[in-house]
Order: sequence, then C-alpha cells, then structure tokens
Amino acid sequence: MDAHFKTPAILRISRSGNSHALVNDPVMGQDHKSKLICLGLCVLLTACAVDPATVVNKHAAEDLRRADRHLLEVVMEDVFSPPVASRVYMYPHIAHYVTLHQFFPDSLPDLAGSLKDWPGPAPAAEPNADPELAALLAFCAVGRSLVFTEAAMDSLSEMFVLEAQDRGLSKERIQASRRTASSVAAHMKPWMAEDGYVRTRSWIVLRAVLSLAIGSKLHPIIVER
Repeated sequence: MDAHFKTPAILRISRSGNSHALVNDPVMGQDHKSKLICLGLCVLLTACAVDPATVVNKHAAEDLRRADRHLLEVVMEDVFSPPVASRVYMYPHIAHYVTLHQFFPDSLPDLAGSLKDWPGPAPAAEPNADPELAALLAFCAVGRSLVFTEAAMDSLSEMFVLEAQDRGLSKERIQASRRTASSVAAHMKPWMAEDGYVRTRSWIVLRAVLSLAIGSKLHPIIVER
C-alpha cells in the first residue's frame, strides 16, 4: 500500500485561504485520529437525534408518472377528442413545472418568452411548502378544471396528501403546499382561458342546441368535449 495512505490524516483550517484542507501529520497521529473518530461519532449521534417529523422522504418522479397515468385514464373516461386531450395533458404539466420553478429558479428556466402571452412568474410560494407536494397538487388542481370527472382528480390529490402524511410531512407544510398549488392554478386560469377553447366549444354546443330546437338541417355537428 502507498505510504501516503498509511499516514494518519488530520483535518485543519487553512487560515490563508479560509478553507478546509486535509493534510497528513505523522507526528500527531493516534491522538488526533482518536479525536476525529469521537468527532465523527458526535456528528452521527446528532444526526440521529433530529426530529423524525422534519425528515421527509421526498415525492419522486414516479409520483408524477402516476399522476400522468391517472389523468390519462380520466381523459379516456371522459371521451375527449385527441386535440382536446392534448390540451388537458399540457396545462397540468405546465402547472407542475411552474410550481417547481418557484422553489428552484436557478435550475429551472422561467417560461417567459417560451409560451405565448405567458403572464409571468406565479406568486411566490409559501416558505413552508414542500416543493414536490405543491407541484403535484398544482397538477391535480389544474387538471381538475379541465375534465368532467372532477372527483377523480380530487381523489388523486387526496392520495398524495395522505402519502405525504405517511412520509412524515407536517400538517402545516401540507396546508402551505395546498395554498401554493391553489395560487399557481389561479395564476394560470386567465391565461388558459385565452387559448380560445371555451369560445369554440361554446359555439359548437350552441349550434347543436339551435339545430335541435328549430329542426333545421344544419351541417352535421360533432360536439367535441
């Protein structure tokens, strides 16, 4: 074995660079080695003493995949046409991204300039909110506003909340995550309404009603949801 690795290592502070340096000190060997071991045990015991309620297993990418699959099943149940289904898929994912951007602005680029008429950053997230849970709840909230089977999206939202509770997330953080998600959904709602979907669907439905009411032979109508 290389002699470099046989020499006891001592952690010192470099006063010139104000940084930590790991240097070899063969003279002050065993005594300092014992002190380092004791220091390591103290750190380990301190970490073990942290309140379990503050240690939370984060929601993972698998949760977003589950949400996406759930939304797909709701879209199939509601029998949306492919163009409308693409709209239903798009907005919840934007909500998820926008929510995470509030917490990680340095790693996730802002959508300004990438989406037409994007209203800008959503209101600041509540400091106590959990990023992953808030993003999933924003996904559910926006998805709920786009489908007919709203109860299905409500059940998905509650499932994520229950899982967060099981993972040790406090009630205060869950409520803060809910409020953050609602804020993002409210921020996106006017922007979503400007895509023309509501106006075009309303006209199709109106034509269908008028056709039935007056018995006219208008052009065959297929009402898209």
